[in-house]
Order: sequence, then C-alpha cells, then structure tokens
Amino acid sequence: MIAANLAGELVIQNKSLHGSPFAQSVLGSSLVSNAIHVYSYYTRYVGIDGYRGNDIDAFEASGGNPHIFSAALVGYTVWTLQRMQKNEIPFFYVNLRF
Repeated sequence: MIAANLAGELVIQNKSLHGSPFAQSVLGSSLVSNAIHVYSYYTRYVGIDGYRGNDIDAFEASGGNPHIFSAALVGYTVWTLQRMQKNEIPFFYVNLRF
C-alpha cells in the first residue's frame, strides 16, 4: 500500500508523467487499491470463512482505533483525486470535473 501511494505521488509530482497512460494507470491503481483496502477491512470479519485477519485487525484487538487509519486513507485518496483534477490528470481516461 505504501509503495503504491509513493508511486502515485511520483506521478503527481512529476509533470512529465501526467500525459503517460502507464503513469496514469499506476496512479489510478494506487487510488483503487486504497478504496479496496478500506472496503475489505469493513466487510471481512475474523473467524468467518477462514479469514484470519490482517495487521489492522491485530491493531484493533490490541485496543487501537483502526478507524483512524481508514479515515486517513480515504482522506488521502480524496485529496489526491482533487489534485488530479487540478493538474488535469485523467483517472483511467476520465477527466475529473467536480
């Protein structure tokens, strides 16, 4: 997850990569990956269908608040989408307008 977001940041920060379809797919994939991580955390439960959990589940079991991580990841994703719109970087060939 961290490596994907660092690769996405590289694309955003380097203007010469904004027009590259490959670079755009790396950036888009990192954002989709963020959404999948948050979704899978809230839809899978330890002990059901053989799911043993992940690091976030272990953090919660230790008394931590995993919602902070999810909120930070969603916030970063929304912020990145806003920066993509500002820099006119397409999200999988779709120009963002909001």
